[in-house]
Amino acid sequence: MKQPSIEQKYLALATLLPVLADFMEDLKDSNVFKQRVKHRANHLIDEIRECDAKFYQRNKFPHLDDIQYKEKIMDMAEQQLKHGMSFRSWISSEFPELLKKDVPL
Repeated sequence: MKQPSIEQKYLALATLLPVLADFMEDLKDSNVFKQRVKHRANHLIDEIRECDAKFYQRNKFPHLDDIQYKEKIMDMAEQQLKHGMSFRSWISSEFPELLKKDVPL
């Protein structure tokens, strides 16, 4: 199997890390994390949100005019949402026993 390119790895991170952050936020009030881990989890969530915001910064697209930039951002957000939903769907199909326990995805 061919190794994914750096761009593909960035796309995977841009797609999966925000979903991971959402999952961690859902769990942080459920006493899953001990205090020390909870602090680190909060820090990781903040880092993920900060990195996610960098994907959308205007200065990353100097070659686009304002309308093209807005269209690009909307396209990126839609792709991120689509892939995030696909990941959540994969979890639901791969681990159906979780659905029986009313665990929110």
